[in-house]
Amino acid sequence: MSLGPGMEVEIKRSIVLSESIASVGYHPSAQTLEVEFVGGAIYRYGSVSQALADMVMDGPVSHPPEYDQRLMLNGVDCGNWAVGRFFAFAIRSQPERFPHERIER
Repeated sequence: MSLGPGMEVEIKRSIVLSESIASVGYHPSAQTLEVEFVGGAIYRYGSVSQALADMVMDGPVSHPPEYDQRLMLNGVDCGNWAVGRFFAFAIRSQPERFPHERIER
């Protein structure tokens, strides 16, 4: 995601416990989630809320029930899902809602 004209900002990523995702970071003012996959590809996803980014970065199971009664997302209880599965369902499967681009480093 372009963070705006002339805004080549480095998003600091943290390692996550996942078989498919190596690290995840978030830029709050741009609402941009940056995901590095195990294979090395890096993508940025736009229009991601802080709460949703936190669930991806920390793993949905670590969040209390206040996050929408047992993490119901689109009518699906995903409170015990792994990070990669949660990311794929909540963000990657909705490209029209979360536009994305591959980042070359």
